[in-house]
Amino acid sequence: MIEAGIATGLRPIEWKDAWIEDNVLHVPNAKFRPGISGNGEMRELLLDDEAISESHLNAVFRVLEALHGVEWDDVGQNVRRALAGAKKKLQRMGLVTKKQMKTRLYDARHQFAANAKLSLNYAGGEVAAAMGHRSAVTAHVAYGNRKKGRAGIAVKPSIQSVNNVDEKSLEKLAKSVSKASSTSANKPSFKSVQKVGSSQENQPRGERPRSVRIKPDGPTFG
Repeated sequence: MIEAGIATGLRPIEWKDAWIEDNVLHVPNAKFRPGISGNGEMRELLLDDEAISESHLNAVFRVLEALHGVEWDDVGQNVRRALAGAKKKLQRMGLVTKKQMKTRLYDARHQFAANAKLSLNYAGGEVAAAMGHRSAVTAHVAYGNRKKGRAGIAVKPSIQSVNNVDEKSLEKLAKSVSKASSTSANKPSFKSVQKVGSSQENQPRGERPRSVRIKPDGPTFG
């Protein structure tokens, strides 16, 4: 589940109703409230065959299969208990550090955010859209540090999902990032704020992603 979370950024509660169709992961936004939070009732994440690893792809389908239609409140405690048991076993084998022993399920979403800040159009709203945020500032102040991110990301939000990010929040993000980066000339500039789709340069490589590899063993979702 941690692997799947790092690959997609889904909240644990969102796997219940998520599905894949035509290489697009459809995710009902768990925290959607009209005009308040969430970039629409649903966000769309385009799966990229060139970016997603076999391990992450397998993990995504395993979690979809295991949690499809399952209420997180009914299984969350058991999943957390299983994670705690796995960490203790790995610790006895000397395979994890003290810091890694503190890993939580939700840390996967934070790592996704850190990776996304490096690989997606942060200033254009792609990070917010991928995470299901209405405000582009939320990920900046509350999620994964870019310095801990890894280049390359398995999914990219659709243009419609990006367009659902609040315009004014993009302006706030630009100011916040510009202020934070003013002490380092090596950090990227966010002076120009444009949503994906507002210019040819910032548009994703087509609305439809490349075809992902054939799904591993398990039922078909869609």
